[in-house]
Amino acid sequence: MASSSQNCGVCDLRHINKPSIIWCTECDEGLCQECQEHHSLSKGSRNHNTIAITEYQTLPNDVLKITQYCNIHKDKFIIYCRKHERPCCRKCIVETHKEC
Repeated sequence: MASSSQNCGVCDLRHINKPSIIWCTECDEGLCQECQEHHSLSKGSRNHNTIAITEYQTLPNDVLKITQYCNIHKDKFIIYCRKHERPCCRKCIVETHKEC
């Protein structure tokens, strides 16, 4: 979960405070109207799942803690290891899940 769901994550990096109107579950950040338009057109993010920021803000804390990124390597999870019962990023696979 991002530190501030109220402000657009992209604009925040540019030191601009704009309110988020949607939450991208794959990018794990809020987006303002302008950034949402770019996000929905970009080849890399046009198929991302988004929800209204008002809906995101009503989700239980347990749900908000769920992430798609590895805490160790900061890379996106790509598989689930059934042997160890945990999601794995590319680096996890190479380092500890070669034989799984």
